[in-house]
Amino acid sequence: MSSTPTSSPANPQSPRPPFLPVPLSDSESTLISSLHLQYTPILSAPAPFPLPSFSSTITALLQHPERTGPLILRAEPLPPPVPPIPGSTELFKGWRPVEVSRRRLLPRVPERDGELIQTCVRYRRSNVGERGEGEMLVLTPELLESASIPYYHPDVQRLALIYTSSPLSTEDGAEAHGQIQIEVVLPPSAPSQVSSNSRLYRTCLHLLETTHKHSWGHLSGYRKRVRHDVLLPRAEYQDLYMRLKQRHKHHVSSWSLGTDPRKHVFEVKKAELDVAIAAFLMLLWKLDYPALGVPRAPLLVGENPEREERCEWSTWGRPEGGFVDLGCGNGLLVHILLQEGYEGYGIDLSPRKTWASFSPSTQAHLHAAAISPLSSPPVSPPLPPGAFLLGNHADELTPYVPLLATLHAASGWLVIPCCAYTFTARFTATSYRSRLGRSEVEQRMDEGGEGGGRVRAYLVWLEEMGRGLGWSVGLEALRMPSTRNWGLVGRRAVDGLEEDGEQLEIDGEGQEERGARRVVSREEGLLWAKEKLEEIRCSGGFQVREGKGHGHH
Repeated sequence: MSSTPTSSPANPQSPRPPFLPVPLSDSESTLISSLHLQYTPILSAPAPFPLPSFSSTITALLQHPERTGPLILRAEPLPPPVPPIPGSTELFKGWRPVEVSRRRLLPRVPERDGELIQTCVRYRRSNVGERGEGEMLVLTPELLESASIPYYHPDVQRLALIYTSSPLSTEDGAEAHGQIQIEVVLPPSAPSQVSSNSRLYRTCLHLLETTHKHSWGHLSGYRKRVRHDVLLPRAEYQDLYMRLKQRHKHHVSSWSLGTDPRKHVFEVKKAELDVAIAAFLMLLWKLDYPALGVPRAPLLVGENPEREERCEWSTWGRPEGGFVDLGCGNGLLVHILLQEGYEGYGIDLSPRKTWASFSPSTQAHLHAAAISPLSSPPVSPPLPPGAFLLGNHADELTPYVPLLATLHAASGWLVIPCCAYTFTARFTATSYRSRLGRSEVEQRMDEGGEGGGRVRAYLVWLEEMGRGLGWSVGLEALRMPSTRNWGLVGRRAVDGLEEDGEQLEIDGEGQEERGARRVVSREEGLLWAKEKLEEIRCSGGFQVREGKGHGHH
């Protein structure tokens, strides 16, 4: 596609101009003239942004159609057909095609909607005389005659999203750069007039407003605050999450803690969170550990025939010592991983009501016991060497997860913080600067324009502590239904010293201690962990909870 001029950013402090849609009910409002098809205008709106902003938005929406509606999971690019599909590149008076692409739309609920292939053609119009320049995207669903169009796609044969530049004024007197408009080719059986109460109109209204919002965001220099999928591929994670959600739909849809039925939706969300964490862990382990030579069958074979199918993850890598969920709460995450063939167990202070709903073999892997990091062993059963430790919303235990991982030769760890604690007290600092140089947490949050705050400060402190123990620490904004979705992953303990060779002392209070050598090797990290544990033991700072679980859910 030919290059477009860049647009000057708007003042970031300026509010987005109002979206002022105008329904169109007659063919005279059309902006395009097709040589073969009749286009019906649906609605238009003033565009307070120039053509380059619209063009950038179209590029982004072609790659990420899920931004236009919650029923779409993502798009997969497809190669153009050879030879081209007859009629896929339509001819319009005054417009020239500049780019042809195809994509496969994947539904978020595959049991309800199917996939759909679209041909996407971008057109350009030059600035000639009184006619301003413009750009247009025409989307054509590729359907067999007997196939029905999925619910997430409007029931049209073609949809055109158009931008034309011209000096206009909005109703509030603000100057607009041009106009955005949607026109469609209706199926033969559809009424010639599109009601503003119809689903088609509402869908087009949402698409036009999304285009308006994102185009203005591009003009004003908007940056996405959170960057996902840093540690794992997005598509692979989404596919596995959808499969696990379907395989464990009984627990996801009917999850209950014996509470008020009005809380049912909340409990379902928590069940989906456990499915999301399970998918993340399975892919992380696949990446970090060698594949199995012999497939690992689910531990619960025979209890649920639906689980006995051979899945591709039966040979995926996994921690040699299994997993240990410290503060396992409702036990669903443990149950899912066990059913999918992974070894491990969960521990919480007291049994939850939900544990009784699991099979006897799952219950055998859920242990009600106190977790005391200062004791030896800290938990019963003891932590196996090579285990992967998990602390999901583990509160006071959160900073102890990497510490215990170091002391007990774990192979890795994941913490998803909720309430912020140091080793001995609440974490109250609202700012914290890493003393190990530029941290990944600081870099990632600065990329998204995040300011300060306790969440950022706590993540920086946890990252610094993990690195000081000799771990390579990564940050991921987990794709799960929770506002507390930051995960810190400890992987592949680092050997060797950093170049400047300064030692690190971590006091948990955000105070810098200068002039010492940094500790990054596994051996020195282990030494620091032992010293820190003894310091906490002498101070009597950690108090074991009694009678109440301190894990998630």
